[in-house]
Amino acid sequence: MEKRLKAKFTSLFLVNEPWRFDYKPDGTGKYQVEDFASLLAKTPEREGDDFKYNASYLDIAQQIRRHVAAAPVVLLEFFRLLVFNYLIANGDAHLKNFALMETEQGDYVLSPVYDLLCTALHVDDSRLALHDGLYKGDYNEKAYLNFGTYTRASFVIFAEMTGINPGLAGTVVDAIMRGTLKAMELVERSFLSDEAKKKYIDILGERHRSLGLR
Repeated sequence: MEKRLKAKFTSLFLVNEPWRFDYKPDGTGKYQVEDFASLLAKTPEREGDDFKYNASYLDIAQQIRRHVAAAPVVLLEFFRLLVFNYLIANGDAHLKNFALMETEQGDYVLSPVYDLLCTALHVDDSRLALHDGLYKGDYNEKAYLNFGTYTRASFVIFAEMTGINPGLAGTVVDAIMRGTLKAMELVERSFLSDEAKKKYIDILGERHRSLGLR
């Protein structure tokens, strides 16, 4: 009886724990989840405290191609997430904040997203979290040299390097940019201080202008 009650309680606890997306709905266990620090063999022992920043977003894309059967679909999802992180100035989108998760069918997809926040509201960090940016040498890209920052062209070139059609990539960037005004309205209605609201809206505006550059 005690074993049955314990099993029932454990099952209920797992099913009703909304913040743990890796638990199976029936409470029988967890889906396998591997973040990209693990997939790229990045550890503090090997690379120090900055291990989770020591890569490029192209490195993540290459791991998706290696491990995901439906890579084109997942790469497009990853690209959307990358552009969104840039728009909201999330300078902490590091290797451990992206992961692949096992599905019921035994293949892999991107895990649900987490840690989506505007770090620039609190710290003066880099434009992109990973030390090698979109890809090694991305600062030598023509638009970056012209404007001194990442632009729409930067992201479209990155997308093409991952196998995403550049026209489709541009459509994704445009769609995300169209959400900027709505995001500003949400910030204005938030519980942030007036000073923080202004700063956040200014950040969104600056990133929006950056993504509009060609």
